Amino acid sequence: GDKIAVMRDGVVQQFGSPQDIYDRPANMFVAGFIGSPSMNFIRGKVQQEQQQLHFVLEHQGRSTLLPIPATQAAAIQRLSPVNGEIVLGIRPEHVTDAASA
Repeated sequence: GDKIAVMRDGVVQQFGSPQDIYDRPANMFVAGFIGSPSMNFIRGKVQQEQQQLHFVLEHQGRSTLLPIPATQAAAIQRLSPVNGEIVLGIRPEHVTDAASA
């Protein structure tokens, strides 16, 4: 199998198959570097209401809550405390128009 290395300033950031690096980037640099167009980053917070975790986006004094799937909740709780800041990475090809979905 073919492997690649993503480097920044002469330091290897991640080494692996192109698909693995694309699916599971090691950091924001790798996530933004791999893929065309590149990944979009949105800063927000993690909030828990009852048993559901949410990504909270604040914009112009308004809050938008996006439910975090249960399959991702445990990993997010390990990485960011509730009410802690987090960065959501979205690849453009994963965004669809709800009206046409």
